[in-house]
Amino acid sequence: MKEKIAAGKWEITGATWVEPDVNLPSGESLVRQFLFANRFVRQEFGLKMNVLWLPDLFGYSWSLPRIMRDSGIRYFMTTKISWSQFNRFPYDTFYWRGIDGTQVLTYFVTTPDDNNSFYTYNGQLRPAEIKGIWDAYQQKDINDELLHLFGWGDGGGGPTREML
Repeated sequence: MKEKIAAGKWEITGATWVEPDVNLPSGESLVRQFLFANRFVRQEFGLKMNVLWLPDLFGYSWSLPRIMRDSGIRYFMTTKISWSQFNRFPYDTFYWRGIDGTQVLTYFVTTPDDNNSFYTYNGQLRPAEIKGIWDAYQQKDINDELLHLFGWGDGGGGPTREML
């Protein structure tokens, strides 16, 4: 891994020690998530992360943009905020403004699930999904590079041999 990371072929993302709940823990607990993760990545790889990767959370604290910015995080990627049975959030790329006005560039993954009912982080890497990412994405006027998540992310497992 260290060789691939040093060669720029593997990017370290995440920015927290584990994928934490970000609604219930205290601000100090969230700060420690960033602190421990960044300290480890700096010591082991000589790098600093700048992307918070939280695909599978069910809610987000309004203080999170401030904590991200103070931790050196510039970008946020998620999926679950876009899940709604009633309406669709009007943006897939936007600045999330926290309670104190701090902003972080945010991106929703638009990989469609098998029923096209919501976005997923468990893509299968099929042509219909790749087209579906583009079809669903709402900010084509400002961005033409999109992220496709594939593999068995829910419960771990990663991509299968067929997906690769």
